Amino acid sequence: MSAATSRSAQAARPAGRLLFSLFAVGAVSVLTPPAIAHDAQPTAAVPQGWKYPFACCANFDCKEVP
Repeated sequence: MSAATSRSAQAARPAGRLLFSLFAVGAVSVLTPPAIAHDAQPTAAVPQGWKYPFACCANFDCKEVP
């Protein structure tokens, strides 16, 4: 009897891990705001933030040019 119980308990562990992993991935994806590549959010150093036109770097990594 104990062998059957331990086998079912072992079978439940991967399912529990899978459910926990799916929950964690879902929570992270829901709670993470989308990134906008060409919009810089206002900060203390740059209070207005800034925007880049798409043509400046064709959607690649941009940085502010003083």
